[in-house]
Amino acid sequence: MDINKRLLILAVMVVALAAVVMVQRNVFSPPNVTSPPLGYPLWQEPLALNQVTALTLQGGGKTCRLVKDSKRWQVENRYAYCADFERITKLLKKISRLKVGYAFTADKATMARLRLEKPSAWENAKGVRIVMNAADGRKIADLVIGRQRQATAGSGGQFVRKTGRKTVFLVDETFHLLNPGPEYWIQDDLISVEPRRIKLVECYDRRGSLIYRVEHPDPSRPAVLAKVPEGRKVSRPKMDQLFDALNPLKVADILGPAPDKPPKAVRLVYHLDDGSRFTVFLLTAKKGELYQVLLRSSPGRQTPKGESAAAGCAALADPGTWLYGVEKWQFESFFTDPEQLLEPR
Repeated sequence: MDINKRLLILAVMVVALAAVVMVQRNVFSPPNVTSPPLGYPLWQEPLALNQVTALTLQGGGKTCRLVKDSKRWQVENRYAYCADFERITKLLKKISRLKVGYAFTADKATMARLRLEKPSAWENAKGVRIVMNAADGRKIADLVIGRQRQATAGSGGQFVRKTGRKTVFLVDETFHLLNPGPEYWIQDDLISVEPRRIKLVECYDRRGSLIYRVEHPDPSRPAVLAKVPEGRKVSRPKMDQLFDALNPLKVADILGPAPDKPPKAVRLVYHLDDGSRFTVFLLTAKKGELYQVLLRSSPGRQTPKGESAAAGCAALADPGTWLYGVEKWQFESFFTDPEQLLEPR
């Protein structure tokens, strides 16, 4: 084969390879690609996260409004209950560090397919809009998080757009389980008390009569149930469950403000080693799938040296401010019958 034929064959192969590349780009890439370089920041200037005092999430028919005062983040549409600071911080930092893989101008059909529609079409779990505001109302960022890009391995990134713009960006991060529901953003650990700090647990009925009493004066020894029937034994797993009910006490949602007066309901009183008390009221009525509880706290003397005070929202605000919704497993950890603390017959 002479050199001319070899050059001709080589040229044909180059043309064929170029054609394959073009076909792949047309099939697997979004239309109207305008920003092919990889890794440039989504934001031209760094976001001033230290100035963010309000965060609004909207999508799927839900809205969550998070606001920050001098002490804490609050879920405004959950009666100003404590917000999950760690979750908020993680979201803000992730948004501020987004890098662009590519960008393109999308038509209406593409916007719908990528769940990046305009606000009036956000129902039915479409995109999630996130707006950051400063204390003076100024917008620091406003974007819509759309569909994740499908990838056979690793992270495929996620499609986003800045609100009011037609340019769509594929960014390097993914927002797994991003939820605009306000119940998702509450600080779910209401209080957290180490079981060894609990010295006494008392259970009272609706009329205020004592149902049972468990003493735990020595943290190195098992707790003792008063008046154990003859021939019966205390169930240690059940006793542990009773003491672990505050370690932590988790809430699933905030159902409203607490009533002005304590209700006539079965209640458990936990006495701590510093003289403080937590009283848990168990309301009989359910709200949806959640069980309703109230919490009252009474301060004691100064916390012993080396011990930690109760964590959770109780460390930031009066826990008696709200009416809480808890899951069934949490509600049933507050035993209301001494028979529940005994081994089966």
